[in-house]
Amino acid sequence: MQMNTIGVLYSLGAAICGALYLIPYKAVSEAAARSSVVFGMLLAAAVLNSVVALCRSKAQERKPVTTLTCAVGFGMAACTVIGNASMSESLIFVDPAVTSVVLQVQILCVACGELVLFRQRIQHSVLLGSAMAFIGIMVMHGQLLVEWFNGTGVEQDHSRFIGIVWALVAAVCWSVMLLIAKRWIEHIDIIRVNALRLWMSVAFMALWPGAVIGAAECTLSQWWLLIAAAASGPTLGRLWLMSAVRYISASQTKLITLIAPPCALLFGWLYFSQIPSVLELLGGCVILVGVALPLLYTRHKEKSQ
Repeated sequence: MQMNTIGVLYSLGAAICGALYLIPYKAVSEAAARSSVVFGMLLAAAVLNSVVALCRSKAQERKPVTTLTCAVGFGMAACTVIGNASMSESLIFVDPAVTSVVLQVQILCVACGELVLFRQRIQHSVLLGSAMAFIGIMVMHGQLLVEWFNGTGVEQDHSRFIGIVWALVAAVCWSVMLLIAKRWIEHIDIIRVNALRLWMSVAFMALWPGAVIGAAECTLSQWWLLIAAAASGPTLGRLWLMSAVRYISASQTKLITLIAPPCALLFGWLYFSQIPSVLELLGGCVILVGVALPLLYTRHKEKSQ
């Protein structure tokens, strides 16, 4: 199997995990505070990832944790906490549709980061695909965006600006996390790094007012939902995402993960019986075309060689 294909498969797996994680996350968020949900999910993910790391250590020769592993884990933990906190703040001021669209600036951030840090120019096919995927996301949320932009007043304009700035901060944090993985992927143990990232994030989130108490008050059924979200998102999804950048560029990895919104529509229909609107279906199709463009171009280029 070619290296590019392996990277694409890891990216697709991470995207599907990202969509699946929304089902239990949404279900438990309806009954508990967001800070408690995030803390509980990160705690469950930290335990799960640590179990995987310990099981693998028993099967293989145990190696010492390096300073680089700790540094990368700390950097990713900081990005995780700041990113989640910024997204939560953004949702206070603007509609989730607006936050979702602004977060896709990650593609531009990652592409600029690769250019500056790795001197790696973004491929034209990836650039075109990214533009199409971004348009698709805007189409998916078209009706909500129009309603949001129709609001008037100085106070609303100020709130919009604050909400968009918070969403941009979250986008930058998650972009930096992907670039960190790309930069040191050949020198770190991704399972150990992810475990450190999660435990450090848990420590940071424990300082959030009400997070620990709220998580302790969750019922057993809510904890099962948190464990399901932790397994699919911060654990398996993140590990596959970090594995993907070992084989393909961070910008292409990020672009492929944009199939998560169309997948989320499918899973929402199957699990919550939510029928997608015409705009959502149209936007989802545009996203899929945007993601497919660079993949088809790469395949055509490989065949011609």
